[in-house]
Amino acid sequence: MIIMMGNSKNWEKLKNVLLVVLFLSTVLLLYVFWGNFSLDKINLTDFSDGTEEDLPPVTKVTTPTEVDIYFGNDLYTVLDGTGRIWEAGLEQLGSFCKSKDVKVEVISPEKYHEVMRHAHISYRFSYNVPAHDFFSYIGTSSNSAMDSIGSFRSIVWSEGSQESLFFNDKENGIHYRAYLGEDALLFTEIMDRLENSEYVSYYSLGTFAENDVRTLVPLALTSALAKTSWEGETLVGDKGKAKDYAQTFFGENFDFVRKITERTGNRIYMYGYGQKVLTMNAAGSSEYKEETLNSGETQDYFSALETGMQFVAAHGGWPDYEEDGIFLYVKTMEKLEQDKSKGYRIVFGIKTKQGEVFYEGSEAVILEIFNGQVTYYFRNLIQVRENRTENREKEAYSAVNMLAENYEIVAKTMSENGMEISLEDKENLFNNVCSYINRVIPGYLLESDQSRSQQNKYLKPVWAVEADTLTFYFDLYTAEFLGADRTVE
Repeated sequence: MIIMMGNSKNWEKLKNVLLVVLFLSTVLLLYVFWGNFSLDKINLTDFSDGTEEDLPPVTKVTTPTEVDIYFGNDLYTVLDGTGRIWEAGLEQLGSFCKSKDVKVEVISPEKYHEVMRHAHISYRFSYNVPAHDFFSYIGTSSNSAMDSIGSFRSIVWSEGSQESLFFNDKENGIHYRAYLGEDALLFTEIMDRLENSEYVSYYSLGTFAENDVRTLVPLALTSALAKTSWEGETLVGDKGKAKDYAQTFFGENFDFVRKITERTGNRIYMYGYGQKVLTMNAAGSSEYKEETLNSGETQDYFSALETGMQFVAAHGGWPDYEEDGIFLYVKTMEKLEQDKSKGYRIVFGIKTKQGEVFYEGSEAVILEIFNGQVTYYFRNLIQVRENRTENREKEAYSAVNMLAENYEIVAKTMSENGMEISLEDKENLFNNVCSYINRVIPGYLLESDQSRSQQNKYLKPVWAVEADTLTFYFDLYTAEFLGADRTVE
């Protein structure tokens, strides 16, 4: 009897020890999976929707916003920056980069403006492009002379110096001249061909505003832009698609991701204590944030751009121009610095076969990249349905008359948004409004989630007027004021 009691006591002690071990093992496992598990162990591309082979080269998405052609006598035309004329520009630029005889010098603003008074071709970007990296990525080995060009906002060829290319670094106020010693004949041929073709005549806004504003506007324009239907990426409404998309971010550790569905229909996926968070908006957009690891090698801009494009392809897919009806291009780029790590914020815009799309209160794709790691990814892509019923050209409302009839409401909106403009100075109000305008272009307006309804998902043809940090929208054919939008930060 005594022996039996002893065995019973030993057995109870053993059970207690086993329970303690089991409890500690459970705590340890929870800590590993939710607190201290290495983010590097998650394979991000196991459920990839795209491959590198599907991606265009970085030079394909690095395009001018527009190409200005000046014929002289204040007569211009403006071409889209994604066409053949940019391919010709790359070809001619390549000959400068390959040549050992090219010389580069910094010139004064006065000399640069003198060159611009002659007939010229100007490739204008909306951000400063890192020159050395760009020259390398266009497939040429840049020489030491071209390496002295830091960055550029525009590339200009002028009849005033046909053997040269001019680079305007607007951000730093520097103008460069690259001198080859022989005429750039390809540009001469382009100018001759354009002068003998039908083109839309543009004039500087200063011609009508009685000031020196160089912003270009067409005097008259016919356009095929028409109300066009579109569809968003409605992942939230399809649980299967939502799960597949989420798995591309969390991989094989998806079972350890917390899932939250809000009353609005938004879905939130969270890994760890916020190390990785994916939010899918019911309206079709998605936003992903990841804790910066502060590891990896520093990338130049174009390497970061490649990383970002691969990330987009692996998480949702890169849009196909023929299937989706849209073309992605780099709209803006800015340098970032965080905890001594350097990175880039890259915003992609989209163009359809008919023109540029302006997002009201949003953007198509936003990426933030540090040392090869994408720490922020916003995606709000659409598919455009070709309008087969309304594809005939119509006369657009005069851009000049549109501004003349709406400058008071533009001025009021500017004032309400903190821009310095005197509403009391009625005599000079039109001129003062025009002095802020840096771009007037036809395109499509994609209304914000709040402005549109599911029954009214159409792209609206508009005049888009960019003025400092605001963009104003007017109906392309009636000049009705549709609203204003602050540049997305």
